[in-house]
Amino acid sequence: MLNGVFGEGKDRHIAHWRSVKFTDHWEEQEEDGTKILHDRERFSHELTLVFADGETQILTHEKKDSP
Repeated sequence: MLNGVFGEGKDRHIAHWRSVKFTDHWEEQEEDGTKILHDRERFSHELTLVFADGETQILTHEKKDSP
């Protein structure tokens, strides 16, 4: 992973990468009434940026919501 201080001027920032575990849960109902519970674990990366002006941004695998 690449952690450190990068850029110049207003683009100067601190970057910190980390690995994050996500767990998805869902259930299915069979025709006979049996419930099947599912758990899926997966790993992804997260990048946290802190800019010189104090702005922070966290980038993950998830899409951002549109304003």
